[in-house]
Amino acid sequence: MSTAALPKQRIWTDEALEALPQDGNKYELLEGDLITSPVHAHHGTICMRRGALLFNFVERHKLGEVYDSSTGFRLSEEVLLSPDIA
Repeated sequence: MSTAALPKQRIWTDEALEALPQDGNKYELLEGDLITSPVHAHHGTICMRRGALLFNFVERHKLGEVYDSSTGFRLSEEVLLSPDIA
């Protein structure tokens, strides 16, 4: 679903974002605006390879957790982003 087909809202909230259909698109909030960042297969391959390396390193050294791009991080009241690897 493209952002043009989504309901118009003045300010998007976490609740509105979470209510969107799980359609394979990656949605994020930036200063209350809904943004989408579709990616191509090559990008996904690079992220998986780097993610695997990072995960193995973190696990081996007991450094914490590694997250994929489906995890959102609240950076401020208006900004909720989901990096490729965190």
